[in-house]
Amino acid sequence: MIGFVIAAVLGTLVPSQGIDTILAPGETSPDSRHLRARTLNDTDFDFSPPSNANAWKARSADLRAQVQIAVGLYPWPAKNPLKASIRPGVKRDGYEVQRVVFESLPGHLVTGNLYLPTGSSSGLRPAVLCPHGHWTNGRFLTVDAKSREKELKSGAEKTPEGAQSPLQARCAQLARMGCVVFHHDMIGYADSSPIEHRGGFTQADTLLRLHGAMMLQTWNCIRALDFLVELPGVDPARIGVTGASGGGTQTFILGALDPRPSAVFPAVMVGTRMQGGCVCENAPFLRVATGNVEIAALFAPKPMALSGANDWTVAIETHGLPQLRTLYGMLGSPANISGKCWPEFGHNYNQVSRESMYNWFNKHLKLGAREPVKEQPFVLATKDELSVWDAEHKRPPSALGEAELLLALAKAEDSDLKQRFPSDAGKARDWKKHLEPVTKVLLGGPLPSPDSFRVEIKGTRPLPGGAVVEAKWLKRLDDGAAVPALFLRPAKELKTIRVVIHPMGKKALFNNGSPTTEVAKGLAAGMGFLAVDLLGTGESPPAKAKVDAKFPPYTWCYNRPLLTERVRDALLALAHARDQGKPVELDGIGTMGPVALLARAAAGDLVSRAEVELEGFSFSNLKDAAHPHFLPGSIRYGDLGGLACAGPVTPLTLVKPSANTTEWLKAYHSALGADSPVIKAD
Repeated sequence: MIGFVIAAVLGTLVPSQGIDTILAPGETSPDSRHLRARTLNDTDFDFSPPSNANAWKARSADLRAQVQIAVGLYPWPAKNPLKASIRPGVKRDGYEVQRVVFESLPGHLVTGNLYLPTGSSSGLRPAVLCPHGHWTNGRFLTVDAKSREKELKSGAEKTPEGAQSPLQARCAQLARMGCVVFHHDMIGYADSSPIEHRGGFTQADTLLRLHGAMMLQTWNCIRALDFLVELPGVDPARIGVTGASGGGTQTFILGALDPRPSAVFPAVMVGTRMQGGCVCENAPFLRVATGNVEIAALFAPKPMALSGANDWTVAIETHGLPQLRTLYGMLGSPANISGKCWPEFGHNYNQVSRESMYNWFNKHLKLGAREPVKEQPFVLATKDELSVWDAEHKRPPSALGEAELLLALAKAEDSDLKQRFPSDAGKARDWKKHLEPVTKVLLGGPLPSPDSFRVEIKGTRPLPGGAVVEAKWLKRLDDGAAVPALFLRPAKELKTIRVVIHPMGKKALFNNGSPTTEVAKGLAAGMGFLAVDLLGTGESPPAKAKVDAKFPPYTWCYNRPLLTERVRDALLALAHARDQGKPVELDGIGTMGPVALLARAAAGDLVSRAEVELEGFSFSNLKDAAHPHFLPGSIRYGDLGGLACAGPVTPLTLVKPSANTTEWLKAYHSALGADSPVIKAD
């Protein structure tokens, strides 16, 4: 049964076009991917809530997996003992400040301050995690006298102490309200060293493993929650998280991934405009076909409140918040979402918005304070009183720098891969299951459904012997992609379809205007041939997204890598072949062999036979992020061979595969009782 829409009247190809072309002279491609690349500064990161709860359940599961993979935490790293050290700091009216160091990963230290209420309590206390964001000096922030007076005069702050250190003000007030508060450093801020906050994590092998600042900071937040809930007297059912700006990003990312927070308040970050400008807020695949509002929505239906200011969140009350209210209402919790913008103030987490947060947590963490809650004056702590390092307590020499930490992470992940290697049937099935979300995120799968694309037949032309050339556009409905395709239909009954993925695209089916000898023989035997111009080849336009030379995730966070786009184009061709109702074969030729092999993996059990040329290709050999086959995360999942094991165990021929690809696929086929792939040397 044909499941696509024929959207154009059949015509005859113009003779001057050539048999292997679709575009008429002067005609431009309808493919929208060449028009512009997405950037973090776009203004249309809109969220459209699904029509029903079941649709959101499916979408949220896929999106949560996308976020986990993008930030480099799929699978979850092993949780090592924290080895937490807590030392006394200073005592204040109603609370005390302690100094904390623990290991979120072996050799990587997280530093911060613990604010503890000093009043008596008859039961367990709530806890609040406070990531600080990109404020100068982090948790050591103190502003100069001129800035302090400006904040007081504008009404943004009510006390000199709050104006001087809004970060301390937040923690002190929450502690006085009965919360155990942990205020921890972002990497490279305050006591966190020796890893710099900006400028690192750009090596090719690092990107190929999805390691980065966002991975590290998200994991630090997760381990900070571990630290909090393990403290004696903390109520694990009443956990809040709040931060502003970059701390707001950490807040809603943590809320999306960790089920333990029960209420959150991401300040001046969630909106449909700028999505986060720091390296610690951008990771490959994170915001492909999504944005901060939808990612924050993963916290639904639990209580979440937002604040906006005269920055990129200024429109939150009209763009973002209404859609979140629709979602929360659909999920039966309309009172659990709130938000307000104060456009009279610039980018901030000032006393006005902090007091909104105090009242939100007072209600949803059941703090029992009299409302409205007003922030009280407090006594500032000095940098020396807050710092975890001093003459007697120096940073240990065993603390890992970036290079040492990356080596340790790679070693741990390689060990995990060895444990998951498909050496028996159980492990083979488990590995394929493990790769299901990976093929969606890295490879752009699954195979498109018949209602997710349409086919426009541009024209037809007869071939000698009664065969026919059909020129088509294969158009995806979700992103405006239009892939040029030629389908050579045999004169006799169609028995099988061979999809050809070739660097020359559809031209590869012809030689001097006639089908090649192999194609002609196939047509005579009842085989149809489908070839497409993958993005950037043939009549397909070049991709607009160019890899950012300084920090490639600035590109890949919003745009799929070129290899992923090409795999998606190949999947579109396979879906069109599927809809003919005949067995589908696949050939990957020349430099497009890896594309074909990955498309086979993402296409489920569709491909009945495949032959791919690989020329020893391995992602581990790539050193340039601008390489057309560069795929962030590929090494994390076993390189080309490991990813290819998401596919079926149908007949497969590999021409000049790497040792890695051969090892994985032979083991995978053998474990599932199938014939081993045929290996050709040329």
